[in-house]
Parts: sequence; structure tokens; C-alpha cells
Amino acid sequence: CCCLKRRPRSCSKAIAQSIMKKTIWYIHGASSTPRAFNWLHMQLPDYHRVDISYADHEVEAVLPRLEEQLRFAPNPINIIGHSLGGVLGVALAQRSKRVNKVFTLSAPFGGSEIASYLRWISLDPLLTAIHPRSRLIKSVLNTPLKTPVTSIVTASSRFPLSIVFPKNDGVVTQTSQTALFGPDYHELPLN
Repeated sequence: CCCLKRRPRSCSKAIAQSIMKKTIWYIHGASSTPRAFNWLHMQLPDYHRVDISYADHEVEAVLPRLEEQLRFAPNPINIIGHSLGGVLGVALAQRSKRVNKVFTLSAPFGGSEIASYLRWISLDPLLTAIHPRSRLIKSVLNTPLKTPVTSIVTASSRFPLSIVFPKNDGVVTQTSQTALFGPDYHELPLN
């Protein structure tokens, strides 16, 4: 289900299911969809799945909506977030006691230096939201973690940007993925 696009009352089925099972909110990365988690969800059949969708242009507005939705969760939730979804998951956990654990994959906690330059060329709000000095990134870096966070750090030097930028996964540098103090980091040689 995707409760962000529904009124809380119409989420009663999802809420009823989450009472019976532990719940995982899956938050996808920028320019992706919840389908990115299909394989992972099949590996975790004992958990109730809640797909969180958002459009790239509304990154700044998604956190207040997630906080509101979290108020209706009957039990504390777990979050799995990929890339920007990992940053959003940690930001939500920093703002709410209703998050039990966060698991991130390739999350750019330090933002994207490329976005710093591209935001002057493009008016895309996503670039404004993910550059290293954005409100979202600064908030995540400057707010202490209250929730356990496990973060998979991916890096592969096979991508052409590795000539110009430090070790990266093709988009996000390893430095950005490890910029947040506190998570339990695990590096994998993937992109």
C-alpha cells in the first residue's frame, strides 16, 4: 500500500495488517519506485510492507507527510531506505520515537557534490534538496541519532567518475555515504 496518497482513514486495511505483523516502510531513492524493493520484500515475508512513494520534485514536503502518517502506525516501524530514501528514513527516525530501526543502502548522508554544481544549471528541486549544504542534509548531519541505523556503503571503482571523484557507487561517493556519525557501517564492493 502507499498511504501517502490516501487519507489516514482509508489506510485502515494497512493499519490492521500492521498490527498483526511487524512493519517495514520501504522508501525508494530519487527517480525510482517502490518496485525497487520487490526482491527484498520477498525475502522478508513475515513483515508487513508499506511502500512510501514520493516525486523527486517534492522531497522537501515529504517528511512532514511521513511524520503525519507515522502518527497512525499502531506499532513502531522499521525503515529500509535506498539512496535518498535512506536519508529520508534517518531524518524521520531523528524526528520520531515511532521508528524502531533504520536500514539504509547507499544513502548520501553528506549530500551530492555533483548536485551542488548542477543546481545552478537546472532548476530541479531535487538538486536543491540533496546538495551538501541543503536544509535536509544539514538537518540529518546535525541531529543526533536516537534509533539504531545500519548502513550498507557501496563503492566500485569501475564507474568512470572514479577518475575525477573519490571512491563511489556510480552516483554517491563513499565519503558522503559515511558522513553521518553513529550508524553501523558495512562496505560492499557494489554499485
